[in-house]
Amino acid sequence: MLQLFSILVINEPGVLIRIASLFSRRNFNIHSLAVGTTHNPLISRITIILFADENRADQIISQIKKSPVVLAVERLDPHNSVTRGIALFKIHATDSNRDSILNIAYAFHANVLDLRPDSIILEFTGSIDKISAAQNALQHFGIIELIQSGQIALNRDEPLSFNQNPPFVHKNLL
Repeated sequence: MLQLFSILVINEPGVLIRIASLFSRRNFNIHSLAVGTTHNPLISRITIILFADENRADQIISQIKKSPVVLAVERLDPHNSVTRGIALFKIHATDSNRDSILNIAYAFHANVLDLRPDSIILEFTGSIDKISAAQNALQHFGIIELIQSGQIALNRDEPLSFNQNPPFVHKNLL
């Protein structure tokens, strides 16, 4: 089952590897990972998506909470969260199929980033399912290249709460 984790951490060097290693040590394969600062520059949010059953997801949450760099963690309900990722597709395009490709792009609300005589680069944003559907729709034209970002997610309800005064963040002053 797909599991979404939202983790608020102290924004300092090495935090991402510390959190990611908690997953790898327990033999989880991370499907998607995104990290960025929040409205508070001292705090970052890590969004991790992986496949695991409920039991294992609960175990990983209890392990994550033990890390001193973690301020808060929650498992998001995919049906009660907003998720977004971005994907760039470079599609093989000819005079005969260009209009069909652009119609698919329009249907998915994609942005056309580059038009060349033999290719089109499209930008898709949305959930994992939307990007996957776009990939399926464009597959038969010939995908030359594809790159996807990690998904970011927010709970639709209450924000993730934590102590608003994070512990002192040690900075190397040398």
